[in-house]
Amino acid sequence: MNDLSTMNKILEYMAMGRPIVQFDVMEGRYSAGSSARYAAPNDVESLASEIRWVLEHPMEAKEMGSEGKRRFQQELCWEQQVPKLRAAYASVLRAHDAEASQ
Repeated sequence: MNDLSTMNKILEYMAMGRPIVQFDVMEGRYSAGSSARYAAPNDVESLASEIRWVLEHPMEAKEMGSEGKRRFQQELCWEQQVPKLRAAYASVLRAHDAEASQ
């Protein structure tokens, strides 16, 4: 499930401008992009190594946090998603109406 679903905490960290360390899963990488460091899946030593990297590189970590906040505000927040959701719903309704008229 985690591979295909964005965890709320990832978006919350991004909204707060925090750098992220997470296991490398598809949806997490899509959401966080360059605001995260990625550990090998299910590898706790890799996760620890990535956490250490963030702690030892405060300037880069700050940049990661800034990038996450920018991405959240410009692409992923609710206000940015509403037009996409409306378009998706409209498309489904048009397809349904076209099917019903046949």
